[in-house]
Amino acid sequence: MFAADTVLDCINQRDGGAMANLFHASTLWSTASPFGDIHGHENIKTLMNSKLPHASMGRNLSDIT
Repeated sequence: MFAADTVLDCINQRDGGAMANLFHASTLWSTASPFGDIHGHENIKTLMNSKLPHASMGRNLSDIT
């Protein structure tokens, strides 16, 4: 198991590779956002690296469309 701070740090830094490595290769990440469910490392990396806008304090995935 990993710490929530680690996940938040990866999201804040938009580090898709590090985020993907926190999960099993065939994971299903339910974002609870318009992005829906993300399946697998490559899709997690793509979401983090290319679909999320620049990080800003006080935002979460459900605020982003």
